[in-house]
Amino acid sequence: MAPMTSHRASTIGELLRARRLAASLTQEALAEMAGVSARAIADLERGVIRAPQRETLEMLSDALDLSPWERDEWEALRRRLSTRQPGATTQPRSAPPLPQLPNVLIGRQREVNALKNLIAQPDTRLVTITGPGGVGKTRVALAVGHELGSAVRHGVYFIELASIRDPALLIPTIARQLGLRVDDPSAVQSRLTAFLADRDVLLILDNMEHLRTAAAQVSQLLSGTKSPNILVTSRAGLRVSSEHEFPINPLRLPEWSSGSDPRLLETFPSIQLFVQRARQVDPDFRLDTRNAAAISSICAYLDGIPLAIELAAARIKVLDPEQMLPKLVHSLGFLSDGLIDAPDRHRTMRAAISWSYDLLEPVDQHFFRRLSTFVGGWTIDAAEAVAPPGIDPIERLGRLTNDSLVRRTMPTSGDQRFTMLETVRDFGI
Repeated sequence: MAPMTSHRASTIGELLRARRLAASLTQEALAEMAGVSARAIADLERGVIRAPQRETLEMLSDALDLSPWERDEWEALRRRLSTRQPGATTQPRSAPPLPQLPNVLIGRQREVNALKNLIAQPDTRLVTITGPGGVGKTRVALAVGHELGSAVRHGVYFIELASIRDPALLIPTIARQLGLRVDDPSAVQSRLTAFLADRDVLLILDNMEHLRTAAAQVSQLLSGTKSPNILVTSRAGLRVSSEHEFPINPLRLPEWSSGSDPRLLETFPSIQLFVQRARQVDPDFRLDTRNAAAISSICAYLDGIPLAIELAAARIKVLDPEQMLPKLVHSLGFLSDGLIDAPDRHRTMRAAISWSYDLLEPVDQHFFRRLSTFVGGWTIDAAEAVAPPGIDPIERLGRLTNDSLVRRTMPTSGDQRFTMLETVRDFGI
């Protein structure tokens, strides 16, 4: 086949289309041969992508069996066009360093390893870490990002979303964090999709529960591309077809009995966390036979929620564990005075739960408050009995469960039951 000349071509897309048609290849066939997405080839030929990454151009050149002089000509054109690509910066900024974990992550290595394995699967592009407020979703996501960082060629980007209120700002925020400038607001989605098409990146979208109406746009970023992966933290699943949910449970709790060896307690993550945080405010604090039962009871009463345990442990400066335990009845007022450099929603347990509660529709808030009157959980029949008139209690119970405010238990026998974490129930009554 005679080599194609490019004297009349002004873009790589024009060159690509001419060479592809001369080879009698469809976009899909060329994509399969080159190992890139058909969407990337279509965007190149349409001019959405004007200057592809060098690696992408090399894979296309190999698939089309370009001659050395053609390769040089294509690369020279790529360099010229990359200096004047309209509407967007031509090169992404380097991924900024990920935020460091404020302290040692306790009891979550199993989850971190499982998430790394899940993200590595070829059919997994979007993973949502779900769980109640204060369970540690952000810290787990950051730990995954740090451990995967060197394996992600174009970097891991941590994008904090809690301060964004308008779902329409989600995609522009992601684009801005990646260093992509788009002058036309209507083109942000397509520009960002094209920008990510041939880049190996991991996007961590932190705190997305209040932006779920924009979840379809996140899913669209992955459509037709092979490279980027997205890890989301949210108190509720996004409910899009590409999503893999990964629930984070509270920390494992011990069963204390009189005469147990306190040293065995420190093998449980919830106890380790209490002791570590207590030592941050009182270096002389120790777990011993005198306070072991009280510490075990505190962690159990707080359902193993890391934020609640940390807030309780901070009170060790003024209260011994034995004095602290009775004050946990109606514990939300007690679990306050968090770190001043923590987000507002993590400075008190009330604020952490309120963040989720405020996202509910009024009818769901009403139903939630009624359900919180049950001590020890409830059955479907009981939920139907207290449901506000005119609503479908099964549908509404499903919403509260998806929002991590209600938990389904799996009893060994008898009817299925639902419960709330004790701090969540305390908020509702």
